[in-house]
Amino acid sequence: MIDLLKYTLQVALVSFMLGSLIDVGLKLDVRDAWAALHDLTFLTSSVLSAFVVGPLLALFLARLLSLPEPYAIGLLLLGLAPGAPFLPLLSDIAHGDPPYSAAFIAIAAVGTIILMPIAVPFLVEGLHMSAGLTARPLLLLVLMPFAAGIGMRQLSRKFADRCDPIVRKLVALNVVVLLSVAFVQNWREMLSAVGTWAIAAQLIY
Repeated sequence: MIDLLKYTLQVALVSFMLGSLIDVGLKLDVRDAWAALHDLTFLTSSVLSAFVVGPLLALFLARLLSLPEPYAIGLLLLGLAPGAPFLPLLSDIAHGDPPYSAAFIAIAAVGTIILMPIAVPFLVEGLHMSAGLTARPLLLLVLMPFAAGIGMRQLSRKFADRCDPIVRKLVALNVVVLLSVAFVQNWREMLSAVGTWAIAAQLIY
């Protein structure tokens, strides 16, 4: 049963990430995203918020709340990887501009590949992470499905528009499955985290 839950969680997470990024690409015109990347104000604020403010906030919360080391390390690693799987979904909920959302995803992915291997050894003694190890999941689960969605739109805008609502429904279904299975599998760990401020730190962050 535990193995089944673990496998289901992995499949749901990967499916959710692939679907979310394909959906972003299906709605994106390359020219608009390219224009967003040339917006100096947007580019500067994105880099600062993702790779300066985010990690500093994670560090501040970890120290302020005196998080146990495993939770503190997890929060710090989260701060170094701003391209969260839920980013496209949150952008849709907030009615964000698709070209700018797509541009931020690209910035976050490239920045994580550069920053993570440099920062991790300073945060976790004895832990090293190569650029290749960081890049592989980002390429497979972020940039490749993102590019696939863009490619589909470039080949046929009409086909992409037809696929978009289907992909969005599948992504929504994956969210329900993902959250449900994650809770069933990890509810004991969630309860054990009560009193450590770990959950509060995640919510604040």
